[in-house]
Amino acid sequence: MLTIGAGGLAGAGLLLIRRAMRDLEALGQGTPNPARPPRRLVTAGSYRWCRHPMFLGYDLAALGVVVLCRSLGALAISGGRIPSSSAGTWPPAWGWGWAAG
Repeated sequence: MLTIGAGGLAGAGLLLIRRAMRDLEALGQGTPNPARPPRRLVTAGSYRWCRHPMFLGYDLAALGVVVLCRSLGALAISGGRIPSSSAGTWPPAWGWGWAAG
């Protein structure tokens, strides 16, 4: 049962990464690659619910691997990463941000 849950977390993470990349291409007219960045700020699709959906996808996939390997050490090392890197629904601490429009 634990293996199914771990696979579900990893799979959900990979699907979220794929969706975020497609949203950047379709809605932002660009890619995550700095050589071809999005031309527009994307605030729809997966970016409507999370400021950094690709980071959240990476974190979910990594958490799935941690659960699959049953490694408490890896969980302790990566435990504080998800809220700091992906959740981003509150204003940034430095007080500036993108203006939608």
